[in-house]
Amino acid sequence: MKLLVVSDSHRDFITLDEIVKKHSDIDAILHLGDGSEEIKKIKNLYPQYMVVAVKGNCDLCSTLPDEKELNIDGYKIFMTHGNLYNVKLGLSSICAKAHSLKANILLFGHTHIPFSDYQFGLYILNPGSIRGINGTYALLDVSPSGIVTNILDVDFINQPRSSLFKAVFKNEKFKNY
Repeated sequence: MKLLVVSDSHRDFITLDEIVKKHSDIDAILHLGDGSEEIKKIKNLYPQYMVVAVKGNCDLCSTLPDEKELNIDGYKIFMTHGNLYNVKLGLSSICAKAHSLKANILLFGHTHIPFSDYQFGLYILNPGSIRGINGTYALLDVSPSGIVTNILDVDFINQPRSSLFKAVFKNEKFKNY
């Protein structure tokens, strides 16, 4: 099963929608928080996909759960935003929780920093944030034969970053960049 994993969209529906359009071969969309408004729109626009989301620290009025456990192709996935486990200070607390649940895969966001690792039988993935010039997201392939994680740059609709800088900075002092 091919999963699109995103986090911290912070009301940037346009970028999220472009990412979904780009990856039409996915089976599901997992959103790791701070994007409850966008994910409602995505669910309505793309009913063909399973969409699973958790609440982030900026999703103040959201009724989404803080955590979610999924079983896909024989693997247990634990997903949460990360703020409740102080992930900006370290991963020991969130990894301990994932291990206590006997999870194979841990998905979290909150830091806006992409991260992928395998430690002590646990795949750990933070897709980063889709927002901004260094936006990132992840693809997670889960099958009975194994797990593959891939962190990708948001490419701003196939526009090179240098072109984006030129479009953003229309000031004379930036004209040579």
